Amino acid sequence: MATKKKFKPMGLWTAVWKNQTKNDEEFKEYLRKKMDGISDFVRSPTDPIATSEPDFERTVYKFDYPFRGLAVIFNNVNFKNQEPRTGSDVDENNLSEAFTLLGFKVIIFNDLTAAQMLQAAKKVASSCRHDEADCFACVLLSHGEKTHERVDQYGVKVVNHVLYGSDNQSITTKSIIEQFDNQRCPSLKNKPRLFFIQACRGGEYDDGVSRSAKSIKEDPTDTKPSSAKDRIDGLPGPDFTKKEMKVLSVPLYQDCLIMYATPPGYYAWRNLEAGSWFIQEICKRLKSPDVEHFSLLRVLTCVCRAVAMGHTSDTGENELSGKLEMPVIDTMLTKDIFMIPKDGQTFSLRRSNIN
Repeated sequence: MATKKKFKPMGLWTAVWKNQTKNDEEFKEYLRKKMDGISDFVRSPTDPIATSEPDFERTVYKFDYPFRGLAVIFNNVNFKNQEPRTGSDVDENNLSEAFTLLGFKVIIFNDLTAAQMLQAAKKVASSCRHDEADCFACVLLSHGEKTHERVDQYGVKVVNHVLYGSDNQSITTKSIIEQFDNQRCPSLKNKPRLFFIQACRGGEYDDGVSRSAKSIKEDPTDTKPSSAKDRIDGLPGPDFTKKEMKVLSVPLYQDCLIMYATPPGYYAWRNLEAGSWFIQEICKRLKSPDVEHFSLLRVLTCVCRAVAMGHTSDTGENELSGKLEMPVIDTMLTKDIFMIPKDGQTFSLRRSNIN
């Protein structure tokens, strides 16, 4: 059987970084060259930073800037002394295709260390002409976990979410997201910033609640086993008890949306052949020719339903099979988002169902 060719965006620039034990200076030089490669979207250090003014009369974000925006994909597959995140390359390919179809410029970073992830985020935030873009998107594909952050005034251990770099070192989700807040990236002020995170957020399994035979029969997205090809996206970590910790959510900023594959404390699932459940369903809907007719929140709500009702784990081990997943949307968007076509793009003109 012929091997399926990897999707390569046409007309838009895609950068792929393969981390082959590069040192810090080489990595900085790599980032500089990649920014040179998209000179039309990179601002000069002397250029004034323009910010968009808030329009309280509008109920939909203004999407008539020259660029759709940048979509940054961090995809960590290989880790020290760990099994690779097989199937994440499928996620990467599908995400690149989906965002390109929507008019985004796509940058892909593969197998970065924790420190390099932060460096890359800072470079993207500070060097690009976000003031000439509709929005910004970032996808984080890696192992994740919860970790002790501090003890609060009541003596409760507060837990924060972390992602792992290819060096098995952790970085907080917060430290990536805050690079694109209004203070560090003022050119995105009053514009939507979208973050999608495929990673575990703890060590608990979602066993779900039994549904009646009638509800199963009538549900067209009923769960289907996936031939012992499912794995979790977490590394071995500390064993926290519910009594001693609470989850510290990532700070939300105005005009920011963060969507997680799973709730705090739970594993996220990835299929070895089809990619992660969460990214599968996101890409399916973003690629739909009818996506322009629905607000992004409507689309992402459909993603939540499809993951929750359409997937169940099959690992080949009884104790780990039959598990579920429920994505979570944290949003401080102040308007609706509609992915209307950019100049030269043609989406479907018919109305349909995004489910």
